[in-house]
Amino acid sequence: MNVLRFFALLFLSLLAGRNAEIKLSLRPTGLFAAAKIRLFGLLPVKTEASLRPVYPLGWVLRVGGLPPRVLKKREKKGRTARFPLRALRIKRLAASGVVGIRGEPHLTALLCGALNALSSMASSALAPENASAFIEPDFAQSVFALNVEGMFCLYPAKILAEALKKEN
Repeated sequence: MNVLRFFALLFLSLLAGRNAEIKLSLRPTGLFAAAKIRLFGLLPVKTEASLRPVYPLGWVLRVGGLPPRVLKKREKKGRTARFPLRALRIKRLAASGVVGIRGEPHLTALLCGALNALSSMASSALAPENASAFIEPDFAQSVFALNVEGMFCLYPAKILAEALKKEN
């Protein structure tokens, strides 16, 4: 009887969405990401990743406490799996950043205005009800930093259904 309850709970957890929080930071030194998801609504699982350019190797990927890996260009073999976008719902999205070009205030203002327009359009298209975006100009120094924080809901049952559909 306990085994039946376990599989019923597992099946229900596949049907229900899983909320995950994600933070992305884009800097000239690379891309940094952190994610947190709660398994069965109780156990928090956190992970961090970074992707940095290293000359002449290419890109170095570091995930959690694992040793760094150099990413190589892959050849496409056979078919590739696609992530079904229906399985992902964005609940909250907030983008902020700082842009500046030292000694060029008019270019800083122009770039900041263009990035504000693009970021607000992108955030409202992805999460229309809970989206915010603001890029701040910095006229004193040359700087580029972009931070994105959000929460999304992932539906594992939809991913499983798509995978089973592709197998047939």
